[in-house]
Amino acid sequence: MLRVVFKKTDGGTTAIGPFQLLRFDAEELREVEGGPLLARHEGHSWRVSGELFLRLDCPGPLILRFFGGPGGSSGPYGPFMHFSSVDGIGYADHHVFCQIDVETRRWHLRKDHTEWSTLIVEKK
Repeated sequence: MLRVVFKKTDGGTTAIGPFQLLRFDAEELREVEGGPLLARHEGHSWRVSGELFLRLDCPGPLILRFFGGPGGSSGPYGPFMHFSSVDGIGYADHHVFCQIDVETRRWHLRKDHTEWSTLIVEKK
């Protein structure tokens, strides 16, 4: 099961979960397609229950997958011991892995320069 910790610039945190997986449809975080909105990336922050947070962190081991792009879906990437997101950038093990393009609402996968509508983070 996955837990997500959101962190503020002043050090304040809030944790949510456990979840089976995390589904990032553009800037919206849900557990499942069409499920309740857990968080939304707005500007440079994550909005959770009306509060703004600088970043989100999710401990692993984790696998990342992408959907809604070339060929329908990507193969699994990982395992990674940590996933985080700050300012629309997704980090796997503290290295830039992907980035949301707020204009196209698609995730840009840096490894192969492909574009995807959905990022899935799941437990290994």
